[in-house]
Amino acid sequence: MPPTPSASGPPTTAECRATYFETLHNQHAFVFRVPLSATRFTVYSARPDRYEIGQTYTLTLTDADTVPVTVPADEWDFLIGCLHNAAHRWRDAITDAEAAAARPRPEPAALPGFVNAEPTPAGYRLIGERFRDELVRVEQLITTLSAVRPRDEDDDR
Repeated sequence: MPPTPSASGPPTTAECRATYFETLHNQHAFVFRVPLSATRFTVYSARPDRYEIGQTYTLTLTDADTVPVTVPADEWDFLIGCLHNAAHRWRDAITDAEAAAARPRPEPAALPGFVNAEPTPAGYRLIGERFRDELVRVEQLITTLSAVRPRDEDDDR
């Protein structure tokens, strides 16, 4: 299940304060300061232009079993739209599986050398349950992403 977004206030930011080349790691080091707590930390990158001194960046803290994904603000609605399309397709697949489970069917006679591989009604119901599980995951992701969607000042969605 996706993590619940925090509603405790604005996101935490950090300012890039300095950079140097770290010879031990053979990487560029960027020193950041969190203004709210005066905490400092260093981020390493192979790219010397990864961060700019004086720029402010948003900190993303996640649980150890999650991976933060960077989505440009102008593509956020596109991503959520794609997830809505995926949810719609899962609903269609569930409807199809339920219809197939309810459809009466005579015992098919297998042709010589062939195997009848159509699922039984119970098999179709099991398939429908798996599709429902995936639909729940997609809907939870839509809810999570919609809650943390970047908003414009004049955006009242």
